Amino acid sequence: MKEQRFELNGRVHKVRSMKIGADVWLHVDGRTYVVAPEAKKKSASAGGVESATDSVESPMPGKILKINAKVGDLVEANQVLIVMEAMKMEYSLTSAIKGKVKIVKAKEGEQVELNQVLIEVEKI
Repeated sequence: MKEQRFELNGRVHKVRSMKIGADVWLHVDGRTYVVAPEAKKKSASAGGVESATDSVESPMPGKILKINAKVGDLVEANQVLIVMEAMKMEYSLTSAIKGKVKIVKAKEGEQVELNQVLIEVEKI
């Protein structure tokens, strides 16, 4: 993991970065971002059809700390569904769509693998 500091508008920011596969993970001011190649990003234009479900997957191996949703819950886009710990940092995993929780495949305290499906949300 690399750590750098930079100044923007008179404020110093600390940035941690790590490359995992083709993705670059950035942790800036308490928030985590993933920069993925265009080919990996979900797109409604790919095939012209938008997916009716969204899978929340583990971005890296880690431990599930908290699950904020159960089967049947209605969730908003960008709502935090799972909090996990990896590399001594906490990551908030969110739903990409507004919908209803269809399946919860993870348990609090469980160790998970890279790209493991944790929750599936069905678009409503």
